[in-house]
Amino acid sequence: EWLGGCRESHELCRDHQRPFMPTRLLELDGPLRLFTGEISTVALPYAALSYVWGFTQSHVLTASTLAAKTAGIDQTQLPKTIQDAIEIARKLGFSYLWVDSLCILLDTP
Repeated sequence: EWLGGCRESHELCRDHQRPFMPTRLLELDGPLRLFTGEISTVALPYAALSYVWGFTQSHVLTASTLAAKTAGIDQTQLPKTIQDAIEIARKLGFSYLWVDSLCILLDTP
């Protein structure tokens, strides 16, 4: 309710609803998966998480893990920070979440 009221009532909040869409997002409705469809032409609301996640991580997106993550992601295997962000985004009513380590291909130049 608070977030909806902010978007509807505050001019600055309305102005920050930009049409930009990333090329990859986590889809939160239904089973968790990486969504890579044609979403960049439509402005869908999404939450974002960018954080310092350390050196060696098994959950990151690479060319070799792209297909598997598009098919589905086991949320219990993700770091707690990402699990918490998913839970909060869902509770706030977001269908999509952008997480740097899961939405940026990390092995491409």
